[in-house]
Amino acid sequence: MIYSHFFSVMRFCTSKYALVLLFSVIIIGCKDDENPLQPKTPLTIPAQYDTTGYIAATKQQFAWRKALVDAVSHIKKARVKGVTVTESEIMALLETSDFDNLISTYYKQNVTQYVQELAKASGGTYDPFKSPAENGNGGVLGAYLFEEHGLELEQCIEKGLFGAALYNYAASTYLTGSITPEKLSQAMVLYGADPSFPNTNTATNTTKPDIQSALYAARRDDNSGDGFYRQIQKNFLTAQAAAKAGASYNEELQGALKGIKENWEKALAATVINYMYATVSGLSKTNATSDEIASALHAYAEGAGFIHGLKGTSSKIITDKDIDDILTLLLAKNLNETKTYLFVQDPAKYLPNLIEAQSILKKTYGFSDAQMEAFRKNWITEQKR
Repeated sequence: MIYSHFFSVMRFCTSKYALVLLFSVIIIGCKDDENPLQPKTPLTIPAQYDTTGYIAATKQQFAWRKALVDAVSHIKKARVKGVTVTESEIMALLETSDFDNLISTYYKQNVTQYVQELAKASGGTYDPFKSPAENGNGGVLGAYLFEEHGLELEQCIEKGLFGAALYNYAASTYLTGSITPEKLSQAMVLYGADPSFPNTNTATNTTKPDIQSALYAARRDDNSGDGFYRQIQKNFLTAQAAAKAGASYNEELQGALKGIKENWEKALAATVINYMYATVSGLSKTNATSDEIASALHAYAEGAGFIHGLKGTSSKIITDKDIDDILTLLLAKNLNETKTYLFVQDPAKYLPNLIEAQSILKKTYGFSDAQMEAFRKNWITEQKR
């Protein structure tokens, strides 16, 4: 009886110590692995972009950016009646520093045709109330140069290349794969911003003005912190911090890269909407002057250039099908079928096309009514910043 009780006690004690040993092993094992109950340290995002190595890493990207600026500056000479530019002059500038290698395969053929037709139009005059045949090769109206169908090819080249070259190359080369601080800086230069992110191009407010895509993102940004420009700034700061912090912060890094690309694209799309507003307003006027018509056609061409440049690019929200639908509404799906002059000659029939194009963009990007209204404004001018 005594022995039976002894062995019962021993079995109980053995079981008890076995359980203690089991829990000890589990606890020790948890200490060896990352404890999911202990969250990683939140990523620290600095207020300023770290410019260490920035200058050395971005020489080529600044050269590419300058190549486009120089080519457009040369093209603008032909805005003056009687002044001609040549295809070879323009292409030589675009090919500086191998800039032409940045252009998407699709848009490259368009740029070649645009340059050819722009050179032919230079030196002439344009009348939007005449037929294309009567306008010959086109020419100057007001302060701008138009081909015979009323399309300002300067804008199709410059604004188209913001998407087809600068955005496309940054998105497909610098904002994907293995990310380094150098690649982020290179993408920033192609975006058109400075590490100080001034959110303006006003010379009295900054010595490093925004240009190209960054300038238009700034124009669409009310400086509340939620606009495209300030969001892109936050995205770059987050991406740089995450890239430095290591693999544990890959989720934050990928989210920031996605944010840069999406907000950059949305800023361009919002600018298309802005220019469609300006076109409708300008061409709806009774007895509009030649200068007013020219300004409206200028706005129209900027919008057409911005949206067309996104076609064929990678890493975008909008589909090429939607871009084609918009270009069809703009009567500018390709240069051979362009009928821009109809917006001037029959505005009642064709200006609603531009409102419909805005609706496609609104739906595609999920823009709210309040955003659509805000896109009417140039917030740099509005806020005098």
